[in-house]
Amino acid sequence: MIQEAGLDGFWLDRLLNREEWIKSHVVDAASVAVSRRHRRAKTDRLDGEVLVRTLMAWNRGEPRVCSMVRVPAPEDEDRRRIGRERKALVAERVVHVDRIKGLLFSQGIRDYEQLRRDRRARLDELRTGDSRVLPSRMKA
Repeated sequence: MIQEAGLDGFWLDRLLNREEWIKSHVVDAASVAVSRRHRRAKTDRLDGEVLVRTLMAWNRGEPRVCSMVRVPAPEDEDRRRIGRERKALVAERVVHVDRIKGLLFSQGIRDYEQLRRDRRARLDELRTGDSRVLPSRMKA
């Protein structure tokens, strides 16, 4: 059995390795060779076929066909989870901040910093580029 590294691949590997008759491998998806000459379709069926061919080559003794990864212990994954969640939340905040800046810029407002503590009070003071009060729906 072969699966790509990641949260799903790791718990599946742990589950399958409980059974003595199933040998499970987790592969680094970026290490699997793909043709770079032309664009290829990306479907689960095609990805599954590539993984099966990769596993067969690995079992034949071709070590450079891919990189197998060590499955981390559940405790190690749990330790990394807070960092992953923070990284995702920071990225999400950047998207929201950029969206707000874009909406305000469309009204001619360039100097509003939405991460400051006094942002709500400053929101009431904002004026559009042509000196109008910020529209209520935009403010909401």
